[in-house]
Amino acid sequence: MLAVAAVFTVVAGCGDDDTADGTTTEAPATEAATTTEAEPTTEAEPEGNVEAGLAVFEVTCAGCHLENGTATGGAGPQLSEMGLTAEGVETVVTGGRGSMPAGLVSGQELDDVVDYVVSLQ
Repeated sequence: MLAVAAVFTVVAGCGDDDTADGTTTEAPATEAATTTEAEPTTEAEPEGNVEAGLAVFEVTCAGCHLENGTATGGAGPQLSEMGLTAEGVETVVTGGRGSMPAGLVSGQELDDVVDYVVSLQ
């Protein structure tokens, strides 16, 4: 009999509460049972600065990429409206291509130039 009373006590404590008059009330919802929407993800802010990138580009790159990368006819190709990605630009600047030597800029200047060239797209 004691075992039955213990089981009844445990079961009564799970979910519903019995009142003294024999009616049953629902247990309040717990915070864990509620659903929450995931926070929307935001794209990471760019690491470089377009204006600073233009300043570096004018000194380092514009001799070959005419009119700050927007014109054809230089030793380097026109860079505007070519669909270039930040990753692609960084790869070419760090590794070089054709007559362009590798590593013309690095660090923050690299980030800035990459953002400038991507802004031309």
